[in-house]
Amino acid sequence: FHVLQQPPVLGPGFAAHEFLSTRLLLDVPAGDPPPPEDRAFRAQYGAQQGELERQLEADASVAQVTFSLTDPGGELAAVFEVEGIPAPPDPVAYNIVEGTKVGRFARFNRIGVDFFDAFRVSVLTGRGFAPGDAAPGVSRILVNRALVEQVFGSENALGRRLRYVGRSREGDPVHIELGRWYEIVGVVKNFPPKITQADTTAVIYHAAAPGDVYPATMAIRVRGTSPTAFADRLRAIGASVDPNLQLRNVSSVETTLKQEQGIMRLIAATLLAVTLSVIVLSAAGIYSLMSFIVARRRRE
Repeated sequence: FHVLQQPPVLGPGFAAHEFLSTRLLLDVPAGDPPPPEDRAFRAQYGAQQGELERQLEADASVAQVTFSLTDPGGELAAVFEVEGIPAPPDPVAYNIVEGTKVGRFARFNRIGVDFFDAFRVSVLTGRGFAPGDAAPGVSRILVNRALVEQVFGSENALGRRLRYVGRSREGDPVHIELGRWYEIVGVVKNFPPKITQADTTAVIYHAAAPGDVYPATMAIRVRGTSPTAFADRLRAIGASVDPNLQLRNVSSVETTLKQEQGIMRLIAATLLAVTLSVIVLSAAGIYSLMSFIVARRRRE
């Protein structure tokens, strides 16, 4: 009942009604684009993404632009272990296609260094990302509060190391490296806020530069207008940068999150209905059985 009663409102510090989101792809005339690990393709894509960000930030209606591998709340699943802390005895109940299920479950995202600044997500301890954190070979990460509470409890998580030991199907090998150690340099609030505390998942964040993730999900924070009203202007700026840039799934972040929360409520309502049906059917079966036994004893 708690899930159904919660209003579809986001927590403080996340002005979802100010954000427009889109998936940025590059249309290659030859057909399918080269794989993301292709350095020439990544350089071309990164240059176009960077130019698009610069032109958007020069627009008077844009307050800030950032990007990530996935939408907030849509992070990808993985299994990790922490240096010096034993893994739980039970394997992770998730579809892990590479590595092992023995470890701890988390989700991960690769984000622009200004991602949390754009969404006004506060750093609780340590520091946020700096431009140098997105350089190749750098192994500094941020984690959310849920991961700290689940793994470290009241202990300090800064300076501790973790590594991925299992990759899920949705996690492309380009974006997750098994066996590599990462150092925690900061802890951020749980983002975005979940409907219930039980929905809160441990999340690991990696810094990324333009071109590091493909396709990137861009988030544009607007001012003086609504995100939907700015959508046509966004498409026009994208076309002026390069006609081959494709802006897909252009929508307000508020609408996207409300749809996701609506789906969660629908799932909860369905589970509740199924549970009630089982209870009613069980009660009816018990009543029928008791009636039969009582009637039989009376005849005897």
